[in-house]
Amino acid sequence: THARRDNPILKTTPVGLGLTLPLAVAGMAACWPHRRRLVVLYGITGMLVLGTALFFVTTRYRVVLLPWLYLFGAGYLATLARAVLHNRWRVLALGLAAGVGAFLFTLPSRFPMDESTREYAHHLHEGFRYARIGLHEEALDAYGRAGEARPGDYESHLARGIVLVSMERHFEAQREFEIAMELGTEDPEVPFRMGEALYKTHRYTAAEAALRLSLSWAPRRALTHAYLGMTLASQGRFDEARTSFLLGIELDPGLAFAHGNFGSFLAMTGNFSQAEVHLRRTLEIDPDFPNARRNLGFVLLDSGQRDEAIEVLGHVLAEDPGDGEVADILRSMGHGPPPSLQN
Repeated sequence: THARRDNPILKTTPVGLGLTLPLAVAGMAACWPHRRRLVVLYGITGMLVLGTALFFVTTRYRVVLLPWLYLFGAGYLATLARAVLHNRWRVLALGLAAGVGAFLFTLPSRFPMDESTREYAHHLHEGFRYARIGLHEEALDAYGRAGEARPGDYESHLARGIVLVSMERHFEAQREFEIAMELGTEDPEVPFRMGEALYKTHRYTAAEAALRLSLSWAPRRALTHAYLGMTLASQGRFDEARTSFLLGIELDPGLAFAHGNFGSFLAMTGNFSQAEVHLRRTLEIDPDFPNARRNLGFVLLDSGQRDEAIEVLGHVLAEDPGDGEVADILRSMGHGPPPSLQN
């Protein structure tokens, strides 16, 4: 209920997850005679279910399944409706029996029978809800109670670490990630988050080791390659950094984080033309990506594109009137703050 109320995706769903899952399972059975025409749908749904099976009790992992589950659920309801319209009572009876069977089959996934598992899931959901709306202390408390309900589980420590990073309590976050690693997980998210926290405390060698461990478990994760590029650049290993950034962009051309940070790296190394390309691409993907527009303005200025630089930096100052550096640059070029900021 909490997840449905606070998650923007779940707010728009016509039915809750508790009803969607059994309807979809019944739909898979009802649509099986047409499986050759639906092979792609079965394949995608099967892969998503397999990929989230270990975490199926937590909403954040199963939300991606919803569109596919709805299709099968709709197929099941359509089968029942056709049976009623055409007076095919035997088909209707079989369909209803399949629905009851699907409900019983999915019951353990939706309502864990073990009390500690149920308590763990409740507190973990609660933590996700609090973290999503910015109530960090409440999220930490909920995740802590989830860890008490299941002491050997790493995910509550991972979740606490992520919240602590968002609060800029990086050393505490590192300890949570260390505990998660000590519990024996091979989830690549744990060393990735450890690398992020280490990078933000300028421990670049340790950050590199953590990120490389994450890549050994998930070698095609673009975000990790981009973060590794930042870490290598901070150590002055520019050729390796460039390779890592480019690999991240190759793996996910639509990742604003990779383009934005690669653009900043290129600007730092004096390659303004390519920096401009990647910063513009960043803004195409995500117009609100932090500092991308600001960095683009500086790159345009450094490459001699004065008029466009003034336009871009003026837009930056309009969005952030407190940016003294941009204001000083515009003033030195004979352009004060926009009229709307002068009063």
